[in-house]
Amino acid sequence: MTSTNSLDAHTIALPAGDLASRRSAAKLRTQILSIWDQSSRITISCSGVDSIAASFADELFGMLAHEKGYQTTVDKIKLSNATPLVLKSIASAIRQRCREFNAHRYDKTGNPI
Repeated sequence: MTSTNSLDAHTIALPAGDLASRRSAAKLRTQILSIWDQSSRITISCSGVDSIAASFADELFGMLAHEKGYQTTVDKIKLSNATPLVLKSIASAIRQRCREFNAHRYDKTGNPI
């Protein structure tokens, strides 16, 4: 995991290989949140990432979307060099986390609880 910055844009590189540890994803999320307010854009480089387990994707990307909001997260985070498999894992984790969050805030008809 490396980090570089230029003005108010930052790049964080995910470790290469197969990513599965919820603990390491939580550390990366903490790193991202530490620069969140000072950054207009955060690029996450997936170069060398072969796969991302659902638990890793949820802990990093799903929780970012939960904590910062879906639209804010997709506006601020840019993924680079991600394979279609990695993108699918990330999208699935965000979608699932947002569904769970919304299920607790609204009833089946869409009315706030």
